[in-house]
Formats: sequence, structure tokens, C-alpha cells
Amino acid sequence: MNSFPKIALLLVMSTGLIFAQGPGTAPQNFNVAAAITQVKLPYLTGKQKLETDIEKLRSSYNATYLAALEKLQADISKQGALDTVLLIKAERERIASNTISTPQQLASLPEPAKVPRANYDRSFKKLTEDGVRLEGELRAKCVAELEVLQKRVTMAGYIEQALEVKKEKERLAAQEAQINQLKTNSTSENTTTASANPSSSPAPPCFNKSIRRALVA
Repeated sequence: MNSFPKIALLLVMSTGLIFAQGPGTAPQNFNVAAAITQVKLPYLTGKQKLETDIEKLRSSYNATYLAALEKLQADISKQGALDTVLLIKAERERIASNTISTPQQLASLPEPAKVPRANYDRSFKKLTEDGVRLEGELRAKCVAELEVLQKRVTMAGYIEQALEVKKEKERLAAQEAQINQLKTNSTSENTTTASANPSSSPAPPCFNKSIRRALVA
């Protein structure tokens, strides 16, 4: 980790030297890969930190919900309600193993467990929305900076290298469209589930594996 700032500084310096000759002048020994890497560094480091923060919060929410279920199970055990205890125990095991609860399983949750489950779902919903929004802001800034780099490389007369920048810019822009589509699909699925099972809560959107894969692509 200590060498990272030095690498970033070297890339910044090399990119500055590349364009020191000004627009329209073909720079010597232009390294388009290094220039793209330098532009993407803030995005990649910011994204990595965001993913780490999200995982910490996810673990925290799981721990809070599991603690609530454990207490609830202990309280109901004292009442001798075995069937209710088994339902709560099954929910605890699903959460501990990161297994998505089905609509039927959610509907069968005992009433005392539905309040902590609703709080859990709300926390995950906000976590997912915030994560997608913040990652999208980082990506949008990176795309804008790649656009600037593309223009400068084109003005310098390096058309093939400018096409490489354009390709990376469009790849990142396409990710945003993909995630927006996955968000729309996930919202539609959750709305359908809630309508078909009004007594149940939809699975937290954060568990949508397609969105999580797209975020880390």
C-alpha cells in the first residue's frame, strides 16, 4: 500500500509530460495504456473503498438482525412454542449462510419476527441504492475525464490510441446502462412479489447477484 501513491505520482507526471507540448503536437513515446490507467486511478480506488464500506455495513446489518432473531428465539423457547422457534431458527440459518429467503418463507415468519425483518430489508434497500448511486457518480466522473483524454490524444494526432481511450470510455458508460436495467428489473420483481404476497417483504435488493456482479465488474 505504501508504494501506491508513488505509482500514482509517476503516472500523473508521465501523463503531464505526454501533453506538455500542447494540443495538436504529436508527443514522443506516447503510452496510451499508462494515460488511461492514470485517469482511472481515482475511480478504481474510490470504487474499492466503496465496496469495502458496503461489505462492512452488510455484515453489520446481518449481525444486528441475527442478534434480534436469537433473542426472539430464546424468548419464544421459554413459551414452549416449538413450531415458531423452528421458523425463527430456519430464518437465522438462511441469514447466516447468505441464502435468500423465498416469498413463502418470508410469509411464514412469525409476527414477532416480521418487524426486525422489515427493518433489515429497509437497511439493505438504502445500502444498495446508496452504493449504486455513489459508484455511478465515480464512474460518470471517470467517463468525463476519459472524454477529455480522448480529445487531447486526438488533437495530438494519435488516432489509434484515441480509439483505445474511446473503447474504455464506452465500456464504462455501458456499465451504467446495464446497472440501470438490472435495477429496473429488480424493482419490478420486488413489486410483483409484494403484490402477490402482501404479508411478506421482498428480498433485499442488495442480494440481487446481477447488480452486485455489475458493480464489481
